[in-house]
Amino acid sequence: MSSDPLSLEVVIREQAARWAARLNDSDLSNAEREELQQWLLADVRHANEFRAHNAILALARDLPADLKARVSAFAPSNGREPARRWMWPSALAAALLLALVTGGWFVLRPSLLSQSYATQTGQTRTITFKDGSVAYLNTRTQLKWLGGHNDRRVALLEGEALFDVVHDPAHPFSVVLDNSEIRVLGTRFNVYRKKDGETVVTVLEGAVDVRERGKSNARPAWQRRLSANQQITYRPLGLLDDVHETAAEKAVKWREGVLEIQDKPIAEVLDELTRYTDQRIVIRDPRIAEFRVGGALSVRDVRIALARLQKLAPLDVEESGGTFTLDYRNE
Repeated sequence: MSSDPLSLEVVIREQAARWAARLNDSDLSNAEREELQQWLLADVRHANEFRAHNAILALARDLPADLKARVSAFAPSNGREPARRWMWPSALAAALLLALVTGGWFVLRPSLLSQSYATQTGQTRTITFKDGSVAYLNTRTQLKWLGGHNDRRVALLEGEALFDVVHDPAHPFSVVLDNSEIRVLGTRFNVYRKKDGETVVTVLEGAVDVRERGKSNARPAWQRRLSANQQITYRPLGLLDDVHETAAEKAVKWREGVLEIQDKPIAEVLDELTRYTDQRIVIRDPRIAEFRVGGALSVRDVRIALARLQKLAPLDVEESGGTFTLDYRNE
């Protein structure tokens, strides 16, 4: 690098822009995640510039259509665009500010700067936070950023999210729920908050600390540390299934459109399937509910999933008026 402070600042900005664009385009490989973390830890200016670029990209994604059209002119449009796409965030910053101010959006649309994120039925979404950490939201999920400049905290209000957290020993990353908190320095883990209040935490890489959240001056009733390929399940009243070994990758098969089942009653399987469809699924014969099955089901097409279930269990499926009815099939 050049010893010229101005040149060094430009180089850092270009590197940050490349990483921000790469992270927002697609998943990073394990090697790339390690390279990014090393780069962020090498110099505080790296992290600051990276946060700025991510903030710009995050804001741009939520712009209404008319403002997106206004700032799109600043994106490279010549034949070199694929190779120079990383430069867009820097150019976008000025355009974004101009468009927001001249359009009166800072005054008229405060929700534009909202840091709450959600997915509808069957949708998934990727969120990149200012520090470079990423949250992949599953169907029917609500997530809210609670942190500040040096405080990395999110609240999982409902649903499921896979977190890929950039390592930062000085600023732990926390996922808070009603009465629990998941705290990490930098790792990859999945959190599933079910409708009935049950929470499942699965660690894919690194380690996380999970504890009850009580009064600020009170000692938590329980706290556990999980490492890679470990899982814990709990409710507001306490632990349901203490730390145990698991095949962690199966917990995030939803990102591939797959629901992994391991010896579960059909009633529980259907509860999972209904997360991915607005159509009702009902059981006519109670004998079906407790029949246990195992295997993989598609969550992208409920008809395909139910057809697969018919091969795993003695049941028939009838579809009528937007409702799937399951009945016992005598072999």
